[in-house]
Amino acid sequence: MTGFEDWYATGTVDRPPPCTLFPRVIDNHQSYKNIYPVTEKLITDYPDVERHYLVSGGTKAMGLVWFLLNAKSDTEGKLFSSSQRLDHTDQVEEIKFPFALNVTYLSEFMTTQTLDMVRLDTEAFEKLLPSSRDRKELLRKAQLGAAAQLPIHIHGETGSGKEEMARALARIARPGAKVVAVNCSAIPADLIESQLFGHKRGSFTGADRDHDGFFIQADKGTLFLDEVGELSPEAQARLLRVIQEKKVRKVGDTEEKGVDVYIISATQESLMDMVKAGTFREDLYYRMVVWPVNLPPIRNWSARDFEALVRRLWQGRRAID
Repeated sequence: MTGFEDWYATGTVDRPPPCTLFPRVIDNHQSYKNIYPVTEKLITDYPDVERHYLVSGGTKAMGLVWFLLNAKSDTEGKLFSSSQRLDHTDQVEEIKFPFALNVTYLSEFMTTQTLDMVRLDTEAFEKLLPSSRDRKELLRKAQLGAAAQLPIHIHGETGSGKEEMARALARIARPGAKVVAVNCSAIPADLIESQLFGHKRGSFTGADRDHDGFFIQADKGTLFLDEVGELSPEAQARLLRVIQEKKVRKVGDTEEKGVDVYIISATQESLMDMVKAGTFREDLYYRMVVWPVNLPPIRNWSARDFEALVRRLWQGRRAID
């Protein structure tokens, strides 16, 4: 850490000194739950400063938190790595790669190195049958993204449990807050913007009263957008703007309203395939698929997971009888 502090003291071409360090005490450097709240609060306390993350120092859990915070933030910080040269002098270099690669690396980093540090929330995931090792690993990964309130996208076939997964993740992200579930494919194209963002009385034929859209209804809670790939190009553009600015404007209104909504989305088809086909915006994709969760179809479940499912169905049958 000394080399990093010395490097900060001298400054660089694009970042002259002085720079201020804000030391914080973390009780357990191996515990994600101890590290994340402390560092997130530090960023909240100093929202206007440029953020630099040293990803090579500290524990694996600390490195994971830096990537999580960088992926979660509306504006990316800078990632740095420090190492020692052959002559035993320290060097610090910036790690530069696209945001999409950042997310890909983060997911892989967490899967291979840190999942065992996550204590599975069995109460939240009870209905998702955390039985086999693979199933528990999938749920731990999803839980970690929800705990950081990263935008999660769930991909899975019909019947794979997408809505149940979304509700479990919402309980983890914002305990006790409301969850508004929306099936985007079930809303007529000409009403989708009114339903999502609301409308003012008289803004169109049949609008006989003011209406709060799903975003306003879900304020301070979670909005689950199922089949988000079915949104029209116009609705996608509006959705992107709301995500970026955290404000909505009702159809027919001239004023905007601030909203604080945690978004979870889902599709049956691959959203990336939709991007490649030109039916889904790429910039919106990278806003919504920060933390991907892929649910396997039931036919690919392990024997242990099938046993848990049969046991759950039998218990439900006995309760009815």
